[in-house]
Amino acid sequence: MINFRVVTIAYYAANMQGLTWIKPVHDLTGGTLCTDREITAQQAREAFPDAAVRFFNPGAKWSLRGVRGAENMSNAQSNEPRNGQARKFRLERRPGHVSLARIARELSPDVIVSTANLPHYIRRGGWAARRQGGAFPHVRQAQIFHGISSKNNKFQTFMANYDLLLLAGERDRERFAQIGVLDKTRWRLVGLPRSDRVARGEINRDATLRELDLPDRPTVMYAPTHGSLSSFFGWGQAVCEAVPETSNLIIKPHPLIAQSVASGSAGSAGSAGSAAWDAVQAHVARREHAQFLPQHADIQALMAAADVLVTDFSSAAEEFLAFNRPLVFANHLAVKGYHRTRGEWDEIHSCGQVVTQVNDLAAAIARALHEPQQHAAQRERMRDRVFYKVDGHAAKRAAGALRELGSDLWRQTQLPM
Repeated sequence: MINFRVVTIAYYAANMQGLTWIKPVHDLTGGTLCTDREITAQQAREAFPDAAVRFFNPGAKWSLRGVRGAENMSNAQSNEPRNGQARKFRLERRPGHVSLARIARELSPDVIVSTANLPHYIRRGGWAARRQGGAFPHVRQAQIFHGISSKNNKFQTFMANYDLLLLAGERDRERFAQIGVLDKTRWRLVGLPRSDRVARGEINRDATLRELDLPDRPTVMYAPTHGSLSSFFGWGQAVCEAVPETSNLIIKPHPLIAQSVASGSAGSAGSAGSAAWDAVQAHVARREHAQFLPQHADIQALMAAADVLVTDFSSAAEEFLAFNRPLVFANHLAVKGYHRTRGEWDEIHSCGQVVTQVNDLAAAIARALHEPQQHAAQRERMRDRVFYKVDGHAAKRAAGALRELGSDLWRQTQLPM
C-alpha cells in the first residue's frame, strides 16, 4: 500500500521584493509566507489577503556599516581615502534575521524555502546545531535566491548546505558548478517564476498604461539599483531629463533607495541622497506623462509598458530580457572599473548601449527608441543563458521540485509495510 500526503512548505523573505519572487510558486503549493520585518508582513497581508503570513520578531544587533550613497560611490570598493578623507562608517542597531531553525521549530514544515543570499541555512551538526535548538533533520531547506543579476554575492560555497538549489538558468548553473557547489547538493533548472505571466501573455502593455494614466506613446522606464552601485544619486535627474518629452517616463527605483534616503544613509548626513530624490520628484511634478513609483509596484507590469529600460547594475536588466526590448546602461562607475570587482557585467552590458558619460544619455535613449532591433541578437542569446525557459511554467517546475524534495524525505522516514 502506498501512502500519500501533502508536503507542507514555509517560504522566507525579509522584504516584499523577495516575497514577490516566491509568490508564484507559493500559489501552486500553498504554505506559509514568513518574514522578519513587520512592515513586510503588513504589506504581504494587504497584497496577498488569501495567504498565510507569519511575522517572526528577530530582535536587533549592533553592526558597523559603510555609509551608502553618492558621497561614497567612488571609494566604496575599498577603504582607501577619498580627497584625504577615509571611507565613512557608522555603528547602527539593526534588526537581525530569523533563523530557519526557528521557523522549522515553530511551523514544522517539510520544506523551508529561502530567498536570502547569505548563510541562512539550518546547521545540521556540532555546536551551531545545539545553539540553534537542534539540527531538525526532518526539515529540508531549499534556496530560490533573490534576484538574477550578475552580482557575486549569491555565488558562495555555503550554498551547498541547502538540500536543493532552484536555479533560474544556465548562467547560474555554470557559476555554481565552477565553485564546486553542484557536486555537493541537489539542484534543478526551473527558470524565473516571476516571468511566467510574461510568457503566458497575461501582462498587457495597454492595461498597464491605462492603470498609470499614461497615453499610448513611446515609454521609457528608469530602474536603478540601490547602494553604492546605484546611478540614482549621481545621475538620476540627468536620466529623467534625457528622456524625450514626447515619451512617457516611468521611474521605478529599488525600494531600498527610499529607505536609505529616509534614514539619512544616502550621502553625507543624507543630504546628497535627499537632494537627488527631491530633484527627481520635482522633474516628475513639472513633466507631463511621468510617474515616480518608489515603493513596491509590480515591476513586471511596469516593464510590460516600457519600450526602453534604462538601468545600471540592477537585475531589472536580466528580467527585462524576457521582453527582448532595448536596454540602456547608465554605467556611472566606469572610470573606476568598480563593476569588474562585483560581478560579471560585460555579458549583460553587451545587450544594450553602455553610457559612461552623463552627457551621452539623451542620444543613447533616442537611439534605443528609434532602433529597437539593435542588440536584439545579443539579448536573445543572453535571455537563453539567464532563463532556463521562458514558457510560463517556471513556477510549476519549482513547485514540483519542492514537493519531490519533501516527499523523498517523508518516504525515507516511513517504516516498511
